[in-house]
Amino acid sequence: MKNRAILFIPLFCVPMLSAQTPYHPMLVEGRGWDVFTTPTEQPICTFIYAKHLFLNGDTIYDGVQYKKLAYNQIRSSPETPFCTGFYRDTTEAYPYYAFYREDTLTRKVYMRIPDVPEFTLFDFSLQTGDTLHYPGQSYPIQAVEDWVLANGEHSKAFKISDWLGLNYYVEGIGGLLGAFDPVFYPFEGWNLTTCVSDSSAVLYSTDDPGCVMATSATQMPDISGLEVSPNPFLDQLILRMPEFPSNSSFLFNLYDLTGQSVFRKKMELGTAMQALDLSFLPKGGYFWAINGVLQGKLVKI
Repeated sequence: MKNRAILFIPLFCVPMLSAQTPYHPMLVEGRGWDVFTTPTEQPICTFIYAKHLFLNGDTIYDGVQYKKLAYNQIRSSPETPFCTGFYRDTTEAYPYYAFYREDTLTRKVYMRIPDVPEFTLFDFSLQTGDTLHYPGQSYPIQAVEDWVLANGEHSKAFKISDWLGLNYYVEGIGGLLGAFDPVFYPFEGWNLTTCVSDSSAVLYSTDDPGCVMATSATQMPDISGLEVSPNPFLDQLILRMPEFPSNSSFLFNLYDLTGQSVFRKKMELGTAMQALDLSFLPKGGYFWAINGVLQGKLVKI
């Protein structure tokens, strides 16, 4: 089970409004979503990865027009593992893997994954007792509630289950367990929507970690070609690094399973290979991180 719980959600349940309640679209230009990912096993921090999603133009797929998404990575302080000091790295935007469109008349948001037929992601026209149908999976709507967002607007929230009070999808917001993910019953790891905002106006936020509003020009090196081996290891770890500029560097950290830092070294990227002497470490499991971003788990035998 996770070592921290989400306790505060600034949405307030009030008596259900009439069926004439205005519809609040979800795919609004200028809207952004912060989504954090939790680990699949006991972590040293609550989160292991995060991104800030935003609309990024249109595309035509099979003759149908969809909205494209992109995201900036959300990072944490280089001096800590992925726990605190979050900032939005705006140096590069990455394309998201799916496309979306919204029909405001039928109050539905559709999802299209390349080579997979389109399906209804969120249906905001359903009532309590109706069912949200996905290919191969269906979810009964336990309740439809009226929620007041952080800006004072009323919005409909569709309850799937009681899990942590978060298994909802919300008009104008999306899924609370991953803004653009299909709803589901979570088991181990999951995606968590922590913030939805229009520019600086917050529509929805949790208290942990909430909205990552600040941006930063700090860029973590592209370590896609970095190899850390062997795993499991005995007394040495070998870092094989791609050809970076010789004046580039990054911080390599090891943490034990309690989150205690046990090794830290500044690595120069101009070096193709470097051996790290870790004979002083006891046998067991460790997490490794680059510039404060967790990358994986290692085992010493």
